[in-house]
Amino acid sequence: MKCTDLLTKEHKVILRALDILDHMAARIAENQPVPVADVETIPRFLRAFADNQHQAKEESALFPELLRTSAANEPPLRQMVFEHDQERSLVEGLEDSLRTKQGKEFVHFATARSRAALATVEILGSAQVSCSPKGK
Repeated sequence: MKCTDLLTKEHKVILRALDILDHMAARIAENQPVPVADVETIPRFLRAFADNQHQAKEESALFPELLRTSAANEPPLRQMVFEHDQERSLVEGLEDSLRTKQGKEFVHFATARSRAALATVEILGSAQVSCSPKGK
């Protein structure tokens, strides 16, 4: 089993949430109604699951293991850490746009957050780390 298997499954869940966010952002951009509770739920999910759970696993377990096993992975790791920080900032922007009821800003941050996640998933897809001892 690879450590990245669980992370890959989590990426799928996060990407599904971002699909929903994109759909809501498109409706907001077209001045169509979106239930407030739905709009408020996605940033909370991104903060609680994508950041506090998922990215915390990557940063505390996966990234150190990748650094330990291959110096060649250092530039992609730096990029992923940068993108995690960027994703956190974009979620803050989503939250601020909700508090201030700025629809255009919400659309901007939603779109940027989705693009950032896709870039991170692409980089991680190239990283393979085995959780099992060698030879098993």
